Amino acid sequence: IELLVNWFESHRVLSPILSAVEEYEKASQGRYVEANATVIVVGPKDLANRYAVDEVTITRARQRVFLQKIQKKAQSVVLASTAQFDQKKDILKEMYPERAETIDALWAQLQTSWRMALAFDQELDDTLPNLHRDLEANRSRIIQKVLMLMLSSPAPWEQLLKCTEFATEILRKDFDSLFGTIVEDLSNGEIARLVGECPIGWKRAAAHA
Repeated sequence: IELLVNWFESHRVLSPILSAVEEYEKASQGRYVEANATVIVVGPKDLANRYAVDEVTITRARQRVFLQKIQKKAQSVVLASTAQFDQKKDILKEMYPERAETIDALWAQLQTSWRMALAFDQELDDTLPNLHRDLEANRSRIIQKVLMLMLSSPAPWEQLLKCTEFATEILRKDFDSLFGTIVEDLSNGEIARLVGECPIGWKRAAAHA
C-alpha cells in the first residue's frame, strides 16, 4: 500500500501509520489485504524521481490554479475594438426586435467568453509556449472553417451555433485533457472574436435572404 504525502518530516507521519497497520493486522480477517502487506510513504521527491515529469504533467498538476488565474485575469481584459461586434448585434435586433433582450444577453455572454479566450491566449503565451503554438494552429483551422461556413450562408447569424461546434471540436483535440472545463468558453470566445473581425457583412447577407 503506497501513500502519497505532500510533505515529509522525520517519523511524524510514518510511525503512527506503521503502529496502526500492526494493530489492524491483528484484528483483520484478511479479506481485502494480505497479512504480509507493507506500507510505503512516498514523498514529493520520491514521486518526481519515479515518474517522468514533462510540460503536460506539470500543467495538469497546476490546472486548478491556472484556471483560477485565467478567470481572474479575464475580468480585467479590455477588448480592443468591439465596433463591428456591436454593429452586428444591432443588425440582429433590427431584424428580430421581439428578441432584443435575448440578443443582448447572448452578446454579453459572448463578450465574457471573448475575454476568457484572450486571457487564456495571453497566459499560454507567457507560461506555456508549446501549447500556445498549438492554440495558434487551432485558431487558423477555426478561422478557415468559420469563414467558409459564413460565406456559404445567406444568413450568417444563423450559423453561430455550428461555428461554436466547429471550434469546440478543434480545440478539444489538444486542450480537452488539460482544460476541458473551459473549452466551451474558449470556443465561444473565439467565435465572438471572429464575429467582430469577420469581413462578411451581415447587412449584405440579409439583403439576399
